[in-house]
Amino acid sequence: MFDLPTMLMIAVVGLAFLLLMLLIRLKGSYGMKLALIACTTLGYFFVDHGVRQLGGWPVKQALPEKFILLAVVFDEPDPARGNAGALYLWVNEIINNKPVPEPRGYKLPYQKDLHGILAEAMKKNRNGITQLGKAEPKPQKGGLTWLRGGAEDTQDVKIQDMPTPQLPEK
Repeated sequence: MFDLPTMLMIAVVGLAFLLLMLLIRLKGSYGMKLALIACTTLGYFFVDHGVRQLGGWPVKQALPEKFILLAVVFDEPDPARGNAGALYLWVNEIINNKPVPEPRGYKLPYQKDLHGILAEAMKKNRNGITQLGKAEPKPQKGGLTWLRGGAEDTQDVKIQDMPTPQLPEK
């Protein structure tokens, strides 16, 4: 029902709630209680940030601007099961024209056209043609940006063959 990061956050919130309920019952100064409540609340945000960065779990963040596509898993929508579907990408971000050593997993909402693009890219990947990806922000329409969906909905993803490196002349 829930993924591991969500279950961990529910457990942390439950423990923080129990701690705060115990704190209310204890005798002591209000300043001390207020400081402990503030520390517990701050601790939640540290744990939340840490859980979201767990290695191996795909993040629901925007893709890096440039990346090497390593693998894709397609979870097609199934309305009968209430599954909206998702696209899971494993990529190596490119920083300063060099791929970072550790790959990262990303979870994107399912889009049929992106499914087709990624499926074609994976065919080329299996044939030994490295695929270079670019994620560009979509042009925003007017209105309040904070009312729209997350960052993963606001990107255009383009995949192309990695250019062959130019060897220096002898």
